[in-house]
Parts: sequence; structure tokens; C-alpha cells
Amino acid sequence: MPHHSNPESFTRRTYDYIVIGGGSTGLVVAARLAEDPSVQVGIIEAGPYHKDDPRVTIPGYFGKTLGDPSFDWMFESTPQTHLDNRILPLARGRTLGGTSTINSMTWARASKADYAALVELGNKGWSWEDWLPYFLRSESMPEAYVKGSREEKEDLAAYDANEGVHSSEGRVKLGYVPWFGDTHRPFFRALEGLGVPSNPSSGSGANTGNFTLVTSIDPKSATRSNATSAYYEPSSQSSNLHLITGAHVTRILLDGPERSEGNVGGKGEARAVGVEFEFGDAQDGGEEGSYMSPVILEQSGIGSPSLLKSLGITPLVDLPGVGENLQDHPLVPMSYELKDSKTITGDLLRDPAFAAKELEYYQKTRKGQYASIHSAFSLLPLQHLMTPPQISAVARSIDPVRLSAGNGGRGGKGKRYEIQRRWIEDPTHANIELMHVPEYCAFGAGPPKKEGRYVSILVVLMHALSKGSVHASSKKSRARPVINPAFLSHPSDMTMLAHGVRFAHRVAGTSPLGDLISSPSHPTAEELASGGGGLEGYIKKLVESGHHPIGSCSMLPRRDGGVVDERLKVYGTSNIRFVPPFPSSARTDDFVWDCVVVGFVVDASILPIHFSAHPQATLYALGEKVRFFLYQFVVGGV
Repeated sequence: MPHHSNPESFTRRTYDYIVIGGGSTGLVVAARLAEDPSVQVGIIEAGPYHKDDPRVTIPGYFGKTLGDPSFDWMFESTPQTHLDNRILPLARGRTLGGTSTINSMTWARASKADYAALVELGNKGWSWEDWLPYFLRSESMPEAYVKGSREEKEDLAAYDANEGVHSSEGRVKLGYVPWFGDTHRPFFRALEGLGVPSNPSSGSGANTGNFTLVTSIDPKSATRSNATSAYYEPSSQSSNLHLITGAHVTRILLDGPERSEGNVGGKGEARAVGVEFEFGDAQDGGEEGSYMSPVILEQSGIGSPSLLKSLGITPLVDLPGVGENLQDHPLVPMSYELKDSKTITGDLLRDPAFAAKELEYYQKTRKGQYASIHSAFSLLPLQHLMTPPQISAVARSIDPVRLSAGNGGRGGKGKRYEIQRRWIEDPTHANIELMHVPEYCAFGAGPPKKEGRYVSILVVLMHALSKGSVHASSKKSRARPVINPAFLSHPSDMTMLAHGVRFAHRVAGTSPLGDLISSPSHPTAEELASGGGGLEGYIKKLVESGHHPIGSCSMLPRRDGGVVDERLKVYGTSNIRFVPPFPSSARTDDFVWDCVVVGFVVDASILPIHFSAHPQATLYALGEKVRFFLYQFVVGGV
């Protein structure tokens, strides 16, 4: 596949499809489109192509790319009012492959109830049963990908590929890591001692309990399997798939009699006639999903008229839901020092001599710590953490009518809160995740002791009640977006996280995990013992983004604050289903496509309510599903 280093060679061609953004979903759509040799497909990616870079390919190097501007857009939040005005880093992948190139390689599906909520909110064709074929199409699990006896599999809460809900025929290579660390199994046994059962079928739509997750690590090569290696590179010899990197999309060009500002809100629909991009090193913005998709719409004249006017942008489509309903998975880190310095944990890699030997071992055997990533998880209903009166108090704090009056003022927000209230009271639905990390992991709490051995537990809120926003900050194309996640703006988020931290501390004190631990490192024993004030202060100080933003171009009815419909067409437009893809029938000049645009918003921004899972598997399936939508549109005009 031609990789164009300059816009002239890329734009002199005629394309049938233009895909904006070579991330997790964009590359899925592009590669699947290119399977038809009769069409020409172009990919516009703002970041570089880090081909075979060990910081990407070696799983144990996870984290080295975060905060590196050659890999990470390094977005930041606005000062967070409820976190003592902290500004939080918001990592997104600035590279071909997007965030699939820098993430933790976790592969998980949400529950059937999570996907059913999409249907309940007005989107037909988005249930678990509708998603499952596309999960299967995206993943490749070896038929026997857990070596060892049935007892060993049960000990790990691992599952088999022959359950009927997994596939070995897809593109993304999956498998269990070869190294777990000495605290992996004790973490599970401690949870079981507290009444949390193991769940070896967490990928079947019922995801509560304890389990070892598969990861997007190729079990043969022990390297990261991302959108680049799984979808782009297998098509590298195709003559009909073209890529340009370092090209930043600035806006969609709208035309027709309905372009005038006076027609905003009228019966006419805006029609896209082109795509404009700038070529060069784009350090300030990109096409990265939930943060930049709404910004591109706003800079194209689609959004809240009052906001657009304040930025000097002519409003063309009145769509106030653009950029609203931003949601994330806030997390709180906890670390514990272990008694025995000989306990095998990831902390050993802090020793340069050990790290060099371990890297050599990985290169020779494709095993060891560098072939692995943390993979022990527990998804918990609140009933494991809180008493019935405490749960009822959280449920009562959710007033759908009052809450729907803010952040867009649409009734659909009330429906979303009603669903979340139901999930809080449901003993089968997960609201808190505990993520086991077999090493020190406390983010902003400071460095660990040089010779220390640690185990960490990350407490993650899966269905935060706080909703934020992301908007353009300027009409200038490369201005940084204004991202306000509004973390902990709903007081019950603090309540649920605090109970999650207390429960995680109980796990750390329960045998056999507790037998390995010397003392809490973060939070300190004093913070844990000082009641609500000390613990809440710790949470405010260390809560971070889980880097799973969704919702800013929500798939909802327009009256409910939606931006796209259930077929992913942007409301108020006749032919924008936005990003990607864009069919084109004309050559380009001056880096502006003069074309008939039919696109899709196909990234996490369309999800109107957060899931009880890390989003990677869902986003690959979304790309596969949208490819089917496009086929229906082109062939049947659906």
C-alpha cells in the first residue's frame, strides 16, 4: 500500500472512499473497504507511522509512550473544580493505529445490559445479539490458548475459546500473557474469601466477578496486536489503499442553499461537498475520537449556535448535543509494599541489570515480563461494597428530571440517569472495577522505594454520574480543545469510589494476598483510618482519567440531545455520517476534496452511556459493524 509522504502525491489520485483518522475504528473500516479491489481507499492520519517501534511492539514497554509527544496528543483537562483545580493529563494516540498503539492491551466485552441500554435509548440494532457477529469478526483467539490443565484454567478464572462466543478467524491476535507475577492468584483467592466469585465466562455477556482477561498480544510473537498490525499492515501490498500521515483534517465543507446562517434550524439539511486538511507536523490536535470528532463538527459549523458564534464560526446546523455528554472511567490507584523483597513483581524491571537480562530473555523466548501486561480483574456490583441503605442513598441522589436540565437540557439525559439508577440497585450489574497490577502503580503519589516490591489495585468507577464536555476553543484549526470531564461533579461518584477504595483495602488485608503485604503505601494507613475526610482528600489528590472518553457525539434521538442517529448519520445533514468514511468521485486540489461525502461517526464518541468494560474490543467491533452499514448504504441506499 502506498504511504504518501507529501500531499501532492496523495491528492492527485481519485478515491472512492476517504477515511479520516487511522485509529482503532478507522483502520478497520479502511482495510475492510479495500478488500474490494475495484475501489480506491485513502486514509488521512494526523500522526506519524511508528513502524516496528519497540516502544509499541513490546508489551512490557507499555507506558513508555504515554506523555511522549511523538506518540501521545497529550491533551489536558480544564482545572477540575471538584479535584481542587487539578489539571489532568488525557492521553490519546498520536500515531497510526491511534490509542490501540499506546493502550494497555486489555480485551474485554461489556455486559448484555450495557448494550441493551443503547436500544432502550432509541437505537434499534445495537443489542448484544447485534454486536456479537462483529466481535467474532474482529478477534482471533487460538483454539487452545490456555496451556495447562483444567484445574490451572480454573485457578486463573480463564476461559476457553470454544464457548461459542469467541472466534479464531478475526484480525486482532489475542491470548493470555505468559507471566502473571506472584500476587495474581492471591488477589483472586482474597476476593473469593470476601464472597466475590470467579467468572471464567466474562466475555459471554455476564461480566461480574473475577477473571484473567485475554490481551491484544499476539501469543506467537509476544508483540502488541493493534489496529496497525491487525488491519493496516496485512493490506500493505494492496495497490488500492493509500495512506498519508501528518495530515490534519480541519473541517468538512458544507454547501447548498441551506448554508446561510438564517437557515439554521430550518427544514433544509446541510450537504457536505468536501474535506479540508492541512499537511505538516500537527502537535496540537488530531482526529482522536471523543475529543476531536465534536471539534471537527463545530469547526464545520455544526453545533450549538451560541457557542459557534462566540468563536466566530457561522452556524450551519443547530445541534447543541455536539461535544456534550462526555463520560470517562475515573480511577484511583492504591499500592501496598510487600514483606519479602524476593517476591516476583514487575518492580524488578526498575533494576537496569535485571531489565537487560529480562529483555534478552524475551527476545530469545518470547516469554517473561516483557511479553506480558497486568491481566487480573474483578468487576463488582455495589452490593459487594455497600450496605442496602447506602446503595439506596446513592440511588436517591439521582434525580433524572433535575439532572436532565443541565448539560444540554435534553430529556434523553434523564433516561440515561434512570438506567444508571437501575444499574446501581442491580446486584448483577458491575459499577466498580478492581484492576490488579503486580508492581508499584500510584501515578502522582511519588516514586517507590528503590528496592521495594509492591502490589497495586486500581479502583475504577464504571458508570460515573458526572458528565462533562469537550468543545472547540477557536475557529483556528489546530487550537487545543477545551476538555472538561467534570470529574466527581456528582457527589455520589465520590461516595462510590470511596467505598471501592475501602473494599480494595479489605481485599489487600485478606489471606492469601494479605499474608504477602507489609503495609499500605498509598493511601497511607493514616489516610485510610482518618474517616471520610482523609480518604476523600486522597481521592481528590490522585484520581485520574481511565482514558476511556465516550459520549461527545452521542447516538440518541435528536430531541434527546443526540448528534447521530442509529445509522450514525449526523442530524441536520443530508449526507454526513462523518468520520469515516467519505466516498469521493473527484480529484483533489489544494488539499480540499470536492466530493460527495457520505461518512460515519465511528468512534467512542457515539456511545451515549458508559459500559462496564474497557472499550477496545467494542471499538474494533464498531468498525466492523460500520463497514456493514456502509455496504448497505452504497448497495441499497439504506
